[in-house]
Amino acid sequence: MQVARQFLLAMVRGEWAAAYQWLAPETRHDLSIEQFRTAAQPFLVQSQHYGPVIDLYKLGYRLRGEETPQPFVAFSFRADTLRRLPHYQLDVTFRDSTTRQVQGFGLVPLLPVSGR
Repeated sequence: MQVARQFLLAMVRGEWAAAYQWLAPETRHDLSIEQFRTAAQPFLVQSQHYGPVIDLYKLGYRLRGEETPQPFVAFSFRADTLRRLPHYQLDVTFRDSTTRQVQGFGLVPLLPVSGR
C-alpha cells in the first residue's frame, strides 16, 4: 500500500521522473517516459481541481476469469470523498501481493449507476 501511495503522490504532484521509477521493469520497457507523462497527465489535471491529498479508498484482488488474481490498491482525492461516491478512483495494480513495483495505473471515473 505504501508503494502505491508514494507512486500516486508523485503522480498528483507532476513528479514524473520519481513516479516512473516506481514502475516495474517490464512496464517501463513497454512505456517510455514520454508515454508515461501523457498517460499520467490526467492525474495532475484532477489534482489541480481536487488538491493533491489522497486517501485510501479500497484494496483487494481483481478476479478475471482463469487468470491469476491481480492485487490492486485504489485511492481517492480527499476533497472528492465528501460525496457518497467519489468522482475518481486512482488505481494501482501489482503483479502479485509481494511485488513492490507498480505494474499498471489508471484514473478511473466513478459514475453513479442510473436507476432505470
